[in-house]
Amino acid sequence: MDNYNTNPNMGSEPTNPVAGSKKLPVILAVAGVIVAAGLVWWWLGGKEVGQKAIAPTATPEGQSAETADINADLNEINAGDLDAEFNQVDQDLNSL
Repeated sequence: MDNYNTNPNMGSEPTNPVAGSKKLPVILAVAGVIVAAGLVWWWLGGKEVGQKAIAPTATPEGQSAETADINADLNEINAGDLDAEFNQVDQDLNSL
């Protein structure tokens, strides 16, 4: 008894041309929505960058007074004698 497979499609999944044709419009619709969203994001992002470039760069007078106060505070900071502190740290490390 010879058991030869006479059906060439036997053992493989059946193909359904109707199911494949229903998937294509869904895939194209999803791709279209993604592309449209990307274009809108790019277009709005480009406008924001352009608006930022046009914005005036002059600083208000109140801001310069704040800057002067901050600089005065920074100049008043006393960090001490850092070289003496580093020498002490070096001596402590050498004693280990």
